[in-house]
This record gives sequence, C-alpha cells and structure tokens, in this order.
Amino acid sequence: MFTFFSAQPLKESLGNSPLTTRVTRQPNPDAADSIVLGIITSIDSRLTPNGGTIYSEYHVQVHQACKPEARTIDVLEIGGAVVDADGRQFRQHISGLGPELETNREYTMFLTYYRPAKCFRIVSITPGDKLQSACKAK
Repeated sequence: MFTFFSAQPLKESLGNSPLTTRVTRQPNPDAADSIVLGIITSIDSRLTPNGGTIYSEYHVQVHQACKPEARTIDVLEIGGAVVDADGRQFRQHISGLGPELETNREYTMFLTYYRPAKCFRIVSITPGDKLQSACKAK
C-alpha cells in the first residue's frame, strides 16, 4: 500500500451514483526534480488493499526531458476510478495539479521521484509542449 498523504476514506453514498471523494492539492513546480515531455500510453487504476484509496499508474513515453534521461517512466498518483467485483464504481478525484490525464495525449510534467515506490509523482502538469520554457526557468 502506498501512503502519499491522508485523505478521507471512500464512503458509500445513497443512490446508484458512483462513490466519489475529492482531494485538492496545490501545485508547486519549483519542487520538481524532473521535467519531461511525454505521452501517456496507458493508465492502470487500483484500489488499495484496505479499500481506502484509489491510485493510478500512468505509463509515459518520454519524448524529451530536462532530466532524467529515460525513454519511458512510470508515474504513480493518488486518484482514479475502479469498479469492484459487485459492479460498484469508486472514483477519487485529485484537483489542483493540472488537467485530468488521458491516454494518447502529450503533457509537460513536473515530477518528483518517490523512492519507496520507485516511481515518479506529479508535482504539476500542463497539456502540450512547454518543456523548453520550463527547463529554462529551472
């Protein structure tokens, strides 16, 4: 299980709507130790074993980077959507970091390396190619 920050556990709501929690974070591009331009090639969302948090793993094909020198990276972030064995939908939405990520779209990503999970985490994200201006500002 990964613990990035505390959020209220997912709670059941009345009716047939998906079960949703929302968390807001403040972006801080200055905290990034990596800046990459890449395309999200796939997204895998999972519910933690205790059922309290959803996290998503984003697989990124890197086109350019200030650092690190890599062709592909994995980015792990809290939030996403899953369906349990009973067909119930759970969604955890994180706002404040940038747009909701989609596959086959290009983003400039400000990332920090998260050693316990051996992956990157999002500090801030912007659609499209903003890499050159971001690297110059760093």
